[in-house]
Amino acid sequence: MSYSPFRHLSSVVWKDQPIMLTFFVTKRCNAKCSFCFYVPDTERENEISRELTLEQIKKMSGSMGNLLWLAFSGGEIFLRDDLVEIVKAFYDNNKPAIILLPTNGLLTDRIKNNMEKILEYCKNSTVVVKLSIDGPEDLHDSLRGVKGAFKKTIKTYEALAELLKKHTNFELGINTVFCAANQDYMDDTIKFVKGLNGLNGLNNHTVSLVRGSISDESLKDVDTDKYDRIIRQMQLDLRKKITGRYRFRGA
Repeated sequence: MSYSPFRHLSSVVWKDQPIMLTFFVTKRCNAKCSFCFYVPDTERENEISRELTLEQIKKMSGSMGNLLWLAFSGGEIFLRDDLVEIVKAFYDNNKPAIILLPTNGLLTDRIKNNMEKILEYCKNSTVVVKLSIDGPEDLHDSLRGVKGAFKKTIKTYEALAELLKKHTNFELGINTVFCAANQDYMDDTIKFVKGLNGLNGLNNHTVSLVRGSISDESLKDVDTDKYDRIIRQMQLDLRKKITGRYRFRGA
């Protein structure tokens, strides 16, 4: 039986305990995204020594109550060798209704293997993976700073799509970072992602506006009219899904 979000109604009304958590598990990353707001690339090398250990994370998780929504973030979260154990600790201690795992999708085999273990263990939670696609192949690779990144992400998508057939609590989505460099390619990107949806049951496509202190500040010089138009279009698409046969739960 799934963990019901209705368990948190009293916390929502009385605001007596947190029900949503975004936990940054690492600053390490295998990409060099020009819009990354978290940490400059030159500072990443020694980050492993600054990460919380698994035991420290278990202690922190054990001090919290039940969670409605739990998101992991980074860096690239699948670079942590103990990611599966971290997710299990939060699952056991906090019983989240939704677990969100975003990834750049570059580590296909590791991501699929870890997700098989997570899905098998966390059967009462809706488990969501969001893969990053920021535009056509050449533009995506340029923004991510990794040659061949687009092809690797699509390979990961295809590998994870197979798990949708085995695990009813699994949802697979795409996230796109909206910035000045890709704002004129958003229609093509949305069309491409919809094509993935038609093939293998992709659940959702979201767009995040570039933010924070980044290495290339020119990427933040977005046309707000273009951004507003894309958001309105995607909101309309989402409403159609909600009123149809399927409702995406993971956001």
